[in-house]
Amino acid sequence: MARQATNRQPANRQPANRQPEDAPAVAAAFLSGTMLSATESQMVSGGRVLGINLTAETWVAAGATFDAQRQNIIDGVVSAQAEAAGFNALRASIPVVNVVRVSDVRVEITVPAFPTYEITVSEVLTVTVPATSTVGAVEYAAAPTAVITADGLGDVPGNIRRGIHDTIRVKQRFTVPDIDRDYPANL
Repeated sequence: MARQATNRQPANRQPANRQPEDAPAVAAAFLSGTMLSATESQMVSGGRVLGINLTAETWVAAGATFDAQRQNIIDGVVSAQAEAAGFNALRASIPVVNVVRVSDVRVEITVPAFPTYEITVSEVLTVTVPATSTVGAVEYAAAPTAVITADGLGDVPGNIRRGIHDTIRVKQRFTVPDIDRDYPANL
């Protein structure tokens, strides 16, 4: 009699993609929202939202305790670049009332219009959740990063392709004169 195959795991092993039910969840912060992938012109217009979500952790209590942390949360959003009119230069103009505790595990920052926002290279924003804003009093580096793309840099390979194509087109349209041949010196 042939032995029948089964898909059962041995009793003492968990599948590779599952934690044992008594294993503690890992506390972490992760980002979401329309700010994760914004453009320079969208920052000028405003209204982009950066969601900061906690797992196995909670924000401090709503009300005065949380309200006292709003500026710290804004200050935890930092650009890796140092543009004169970039995010770091304009961060102070985000009103603290734009930081909203949506739930025990989610905070949203709505970025207002930055009419003077101007960058020459894309900005990469990192978010550090301050220890003073969480019940566990632990600082978290949120993932992933948010990227604000400078206008005109959306598709760099495409820009390069267009640049090469334009160069070829220009060379086909115009002929560089040969000074010796086309303009002989009058002797």
